[in-house]
Amino acid sequence: MSRYGYAASAPYYDLVYRGMGKDYRDEATCLRGFFEWKLQCASRRLLDIGCGTGAHAQHFSELGFQVEGLDISPEMLAVARRRSPAVTFHEGDLSDIKLAGKWGVITSEFGAIAHLLTYEELCQFCTWCWDHLETGGVLAYEPWIRPPQYHLGWSAKRRVCLPELEVTREGFHAREGDVAHLDQFFTIVRPGRVVRFHEQLLMALYTTGQYENAMRAAGFAVDSCYNRPTLRGTIYGKKL
Repeated sequence: MSRYGYAASAPYYDLVYRGMGKDYRDEATCLRGFFEWKLQCASRRLLDIGCGTGAHAQHFSELGFQVEGLDISPEMLAVARRRSPAVTFHEGDLSDIKLAGKWGVITSEFGAIAHLLTYEELCQFCTWCWDHLETGGVLAYEPWIRPPQYHLGWSAKRRVCLPELEVTREGFHAREGDVAHLDQFFTIVRPGRVVRFHEQLLMALYTTGQYENAMRAAGFAVDSCYNRPTLRGTIYGKKL
């Protein structure tokens, strides 16, 4: 089982989450306000780590940021590059980032941070971000599910229907220590054709305290905002 498992589902990823009500534009707009008004960060250079299909990166770019994205999945990046040809996307592992340069804002949205499977990796990630932020810059990441909210067994079936496409996803959740094991089963229905595939993911189950303390250990002044501007809140730190 791999920590990353989006090769086959990448073309359908946004469709599934839009069907669940996810609004990337609203989240990017709220985060911009957060950076500018609450954190007093005026920099327009933004790196989105674990950018996936580039939906947040697209809207950050439309909001005036000079955006770069990083993701390990070539299939996800192919979607991102088609969506935003003017944005620079890099292929790389968030547990071993090779990029050079400095940014004013570094983000990691929609729980991508939980692909770092050990607390040591989380701390190393925060240290890398500290080293690659401008003074006054901001690191903001959206946590994944916290341990008390992670439920074992089958998750709710999700189905999205378009005129000539139906996508169904259901998942089975298991756990080994502080690592979640996710099996996701997809059925793709088009006229005259049905395709089924299965993907597996590993995701770390960190507490809010662990998310915050990893930032503090790197040197950030840390705070949290729950419920808004993203689904599971935002942990953010400023490089003073």
